[in-house]
Order: sequence, then C-alpha cells, then structure tokens
Amino acid sequence: MKQKKRFIKPTLTALLAFACLATSCATVTPENAKAETVTTPNTQESILRGIYTSIRLDIYGGGGKVWVTANNHLTILPSTVWVIVELYSSETYQSSYEDMTLVASNSIADLNMGESIVAESSTGGVQKYWCGCVRYKVDNKQWEEMTTGTFLFTADGTLAA
Repeated sequence: MKQKKRFIKPTLTALLAFACLATSCATVTPENAKAETVTTPNTQESILRGIYTSIRLDIYGGGGKVWVTANNHLTILPSTVWVIVELYSSETYQSSYEDMTLVASNSIADLNMGESIVAESSTGGVQKYWCGCVRYKVDNKQWEEMTTGTFLFTADGTLAA
C-alpha cells in the first residue's frame, strides 16, 4: 500500500502543476487566434479518452468590431474537442441568443488545450446588443453549450457603461 501512495502523490502533484501552467493563457484577439473552418468532426478519432475539459468563453469589442473567443483552457488527458463558436446581435435587448441574429460563426474539429477559436463581426457603425455562444463536444460525450450573456456595445465596438 505504501508503494501506491508514492506513485499517486507525485502523479497528482504533476497534474496540479500542469493545470497551473495551463491557466496562464495570453489574451486572444482575432488577429492572433488559431482557428480553421470545418463542417464535420473527425469521428474516427472520437474515442473516450479525456477525463476533464474546461472551455472558456469571452466577448470583446474594439475598433468597430465585436468578437467572441472560445478557449480550451484545460484538458486533462488527450481528447478530441469539437467546438462551434457563434456571435449574435440585435438592435434591441434580448435575453436569449435564440431571439437574436446570427452574424458570425466558426468551428474546428479539434481545439487543442491553450488554443482559441474566434467569431467576429463589424458593428456596422451601429450600437447593438451582442451575445456569444459556444457548443462543444469532448470525444463521444454529449454536446455542451455556454453563452456569454447579452451585452450592449457602442458603434465603435466598446462595451457600453
């Protein structure tokens, strides 16, 4: 029993250290985000392998644009993470993205840990309400969904006070 404790403690310590390193991610903008557009996942490699995946969703604005960024913040053990990120807008406040207009979308068949995917749109010089949505599937588990909530951005893309 003592030998098992010697193995478990260093393994847990290594996993915690790895998690701490993974949390120090850089700010992502549309210019430096890595993403590719795909239409279908690579189902041949979708095997249940990963034990935990954390996707972070943020909405940003500036320079006459608004964008939503989905980041694979942390994945423990190898996984295939299929991600679809969408950006919605509306001239009037809507509590759900389902009542808004889809203005940008992007997807990737496998978003690796530390990588991000972005969907962006011009404000068109009009103050609007914006909402981001991400849908993701880890290996052959069920789809999960997360939204940013609805935010008002000015015509130049800054968050309204």
